[in-house]
Amino acid sequence: DKVDYPFVEYPAVSGAWRTVDFVRHAEDFDPTHQPVWKGFLAVTDLQFLPRGICLKYTRSEKDAPKLRWGINYTKGLVLDRTEMTAEEYQIKSIDGKNFLFVQHKSGDYFYGGMTPHWYVFERKDN
Repeated sequence: DKVDYPFVEYPAVSGAWRTVDFVRHAEDFDPTHQPVWKGFLAVTDLQFLPRGICLKYTRSEKDAPKLRWGINYTKGLVLDRTEMTAEEYQIKSIDGKNFLFVQHKSGDYFYGGMTPHWYVFERKDN
């Protein structure tokens, strides 16, 4: 993917987000449904900091959060310059609550040409 986008501030995404679901299409998300795999998802949290810095936490082998460095963001995209991915993100309001949807580009995308699935997050302060 192209990853050399300039930083454009987007205050609506700032802050810490916790993973709540993983869906094939963003429209598939149902906030009333608690997925059984929630505790097993690879990405556990995202944090959007000033100046385009994004901290991505993934689950480690011992189930403790693991921080992955080298991630940036701009308005509408999470940029991983190591993996060369630009994952689209969007915030959707459902029943008065905001959810962050972020594409997940894995080996299925890189090598298999498949359409990315979506991680769904809610704000940690909720």
